[in-house]
Parts: sequence; structure tokens; C-alpha cells
Amino acid sequence: MGNMNREEFFGFARSMLQNPVFREYWNASRPHRAALASFPEDTDEWWVMGEPPVDNETHQPANG
Repeated sequence: MGNMNREEFFGFARSMLQNPVFREYWNASRPHRAALASFPEDTDEWWVMGEPPVDNETHQPANG
């Protein structure tokens, strides 16, 4: 979440989800989001900025 805490994030998300334009986009993009679920999860492929995901048990990069 970076520059906001959890409470601030949920407040922001709540306001976005109540926005009629966002709701229209969310409904229109439903098939595209469903298609993403069929892709294998490969952390080397999806993260594009910041630090790579960390394995919670080893505290090392997920594929490292």
C-alpha cells in the first residue's frame, strides 16, 4: 500500500467502489478479470515495480 495505512486504503477503496463510473468499468471488465484466474501464478512474470514478492517462510525472494 506504500504511502497510506490500511484504514486509509479501505476508505479510499470504499469511495472508489461507490463511484458509478468505476462500477460500470468493474462490471464491463468482469470477463477479463475472470480470464486472468486461468493463468499460472509466476511471480517472476507479474511484478513490475518495487521489490519482488518475498516468501513468508524464508524471507527470500519468492523464486530465489
